[in-house]
Amino acid sequence: MWKQVLLLCTLSLCVSLTNAQDEAPPLPDGWLSFPVSPYLASDDSLASVAFLNQGKADSRISVKGAHYVDERGQRVRFFGSNVCFASAFPSKDVAPLVAKRMQQLGFNMVRFHHMDNRHIWNQEQTALDPEQLDRLHWFLFQLKERGIYANINLHVSRTYPGMKDYKFPAKPRTFVYGKVLDKYFEPYIVLQEEYASMLMGSVNPYTKLRLADDPMIAVVEINNENTLMNMTMEGLDIIRDKDLGQALQAQWGQWLQKKYATLAAVLKQWNTGCNGVGDEILANGAFAAGETSWSFEGRKAGACEVSVDAEKGVCRLDITAPGAVSWAYQVHYVGLPLRSLQTYTVRFRARCEGDRRVSVCLRMAHEPWDVYTTQVPVQLSPEWQDYEVVVGTNELPAGAKHRLSLGLGAAVGVVELAAVSLREGADPKDFGKPASFAALPLPERGSPELFWKDFRRFLFETECGYVRRMRSHLREKVGVTAPIVDTQASYGGLYGFMRETRLSDYVDMHSYWQHPVFPNRPWDGKDWRIGNTPLSAVSNGGTLSSLSRWRHPDMPYSLSEYDHATPSEHQSEMFPMLSSYAAYQDWDALYQFCWEIQDTPDTPARLKGYFDMAYNPAKSLMAPFAALVFRRGLVAPAVEQVTLEIPEGLLESRLPFGFPGPGSALDGYPESALFTARLGTRVVPGDGPVRVSKSSEAIATGMPWQTPQISWTNPAEGRGRYAVNTPQLRMLTGQFAAGAEERLGDVLFRFQATEVDTVTAALAALDDQPLAQSRRMLLCVVSKVANSGMEWDEAHTSVSSRWGKAPTIAAAVPFTVLLPGDARPTVRALNPAGEPIAEIPVAGQAGRWEIQADPAQSSLWFSISR
Repeated sequence: MWKQVLLLCTLSLCVSLTNAQDEAPPLPDGWLSFPVSPYLASDDSLASVAFLNQGKADSRISVKGAHYVDERGQRVRFFGSNVCFASAFPSKDVAPLVAKRMQQLGFNMVRFHHMDNRHIWNQEQTALDPEQLDRLHWFLFQLKERGIYANINLHVSRTYPGMKDYKFPAKPRTFVYGKVLDKYFEPYIVLQEEYASMLMGSVNPYTKLRLADDPMIAVVEINNENTLMNMTMEGLDIIRDKDLGQALQAQWGQWLQKKYATLAAVLKQWNTGCNGVGDEILANGAFAAGETSWSFEGRKAGACEVSVDAEKGVCRLDITAPGAVSWAYQVHYVGLPLRSLQTYTVRFRARCEGDRRVSVCLRMAHEPWDVYTTQVPVQLSPEWQDYEVVVGTNELPAGAKHRLSLGLGAAVGVVELAAVSLREGADPKDFGKPASFAALPLPERGSPELFWKDFRRFLFETECGYVRRMRSHLREKVGVTAPIVDTQASYGGLYGFMRETRLSDYVDMHSYWQHPVFPNRPWDGKDWRIGNTPLSAVSNGGTLSSLSRWRHPDMPYSLSEYDHATPSEHQSEMFPMLSSYAAYQDWDALYQFCWEIQDTPDTPARLKGYFDMAYNPAKSLMAPFAALVFRRGLVAPAVEQVTLEIPEGLLESRLPFGFPGPGSALDGYPESALFTARLGTRVVPGDGPVRVSKSSEAIATGMPWQTPQISWTNPAEGRGRYAVNTPQLRMLTGQFAAGAEERLGDVLFRFQATEVDTVTAALAALDDQPLAQSRRMLLCVVSKVANSGMEWDEAHTSVSSRWGKAPTIAAAVPFTVLLPGDARPTVRALNPAGEPIAEIPVAGQAGRWEIQADPAQSSLWFSISR
């Protein structure tokens, strides 16, 4: 995820949340106090699903076919969360409570993330801190005793020793934490090997086993969210004159020497097709017709004034107000007749007052504003200069409109443009007379497309070599037997997918529904926003749709980070939708991000930030239901399998224009396959078009999507309804009006909400019996959650730093449930720990028992027994 400075974000939020513990403001009408925390582990909990973990986490995990299996060969699905930074090292007195709470919520996996940032090290980063390592070992032991396995991440956010000496600029953030660099730079690879040996070779005194030998270490991840294929032109400019660039250039020369017989052959190949540029495409690139065909994003009196001198052919932009977002000010030439897989040369003259870097690209002229080419950075100067950029388009969407875009950024100052030109083709590149392969340059802005094709192939193969080396080190030198993954499959686009499916033991992905956006400064705790709209109301599957395309049909599929960001007013929908859809698509591991362990058990609990689950009732209370659905397989996998086969030759043909992303092929799925079949993708040898194993004509299309157990509809604009109906469970989430009645089989829900909010309801048998026969059930109805006194902005897209105080509060949704069964049920309201606090009256008769509750007077979840 985009959490490269999540530590700073966490600290920022802690500052904003750590106000004096004044008395909390009065509860809003219709809300109740319902604080949860990572320490609520009660032996008297009636909401616990700890029974899902049968024994210790001591059965070695391996891969058999497309799934994880234990030592008996039985399939295992994993459900859990992430612990990050200090949360991976809880104090020894609270670790048993945390492990017990996780077990009660249904976890059988925890991902250890961001350990390497600073917490695990001594001050010099030369050895592991003994006290911290002891805390880690103790926590792992407690998890193992509770039947919870571990996913150990190796490199996540360590800043390698000496990196600060390079004095990288604040932007771009390409190399933060050594990312990209540590996939090829020998000193950083050695440091990774040493750390892996120290950590995985450490003996846990509580289990008497090295981590490498302990079966509770289920999987190991080498390098989180990282790929050498993210090496950008800006990044190359930064390292070109450093030893980092020299090391890359040396490896580049060696790679070329293996591919080509002579230097002359290299230079001839690179200039193939560079036969000069074609006719001018821009009719008004010189501004002779004023502003015709030009548009100016951010133009506004008092912020950005635009003037055109047609006689001189100069366009002047006078920016006097900082932009609210980094892309605030842009210049576009619209109405372009672009072609797919075509090289274009962009030329222009420009100057600026002050320091300004602009970006140049070709892109879509309407939503979703797809970028067709690389976004090439250009540094302007106070003096007029001529600039030339060569770019290549990807496959262009049919029917789309196109534009040339110059992004000016958000800073104040003057920018002047003149003589803007766009032509098909490119002029031959003069590479001089290099004396050896080692003297061949790294890419520059005017490098031909076949140069870039070679360079991108070099990056891919170099990264694959890195993965093989790290896997060999872990397997042969450290003795790790657990399944190993390199990084997330989408890092590197479809070449990243190839890397993972060929070299890793399983495929892993990350995704977030409406991740926070920080328009100006990364992870600014005051300046951020979220979409704050429900996933259930979209018609294209949203994150679930995009994730399903990255599964390989013959490998386990893991989602090691997923979340709907707090303080979204719709986040209660996350677990019902994710768990049921993942079960239907037959995925293998789900991890929410993340689980904070802060403060002490007696500190008043409140929402801790964008992702934390431990202090969030909208997420924590729905976790047991998700665990039942996913781990018990209450939703059956789709019978049909639809596989997209992508010829490697097709991907290779796209390399001159960039690493092909999912839009290059993954859109080949029929949309309706998302809810009629298990989806999978393969890269196969050969050439030709993308092939689908089942034609779109053979599959019904469009909403509503209906499977035997899942229904997803959009009854009105901006509203959705997602329902799960199995014999042992009913789950429902969506936007429901007051008095709405929703029937799921023999269960009826009626909500008395006063406004159209997202409401999530779940009813599950804890004894694995059909609901009508079940003797132990859990019921939960939850909607919005907040901190006391939390303040939204007018658009309800941010609370800035106004997160409020403890305790956590929740919007109460008065409801009625009609329950089947012959025996009269006993219904008890539960406190946040799952302990009974009050009995709820039950009316009705056999087969139609009526449970009516006003949560504002009691709870958000309830135990049902008979």
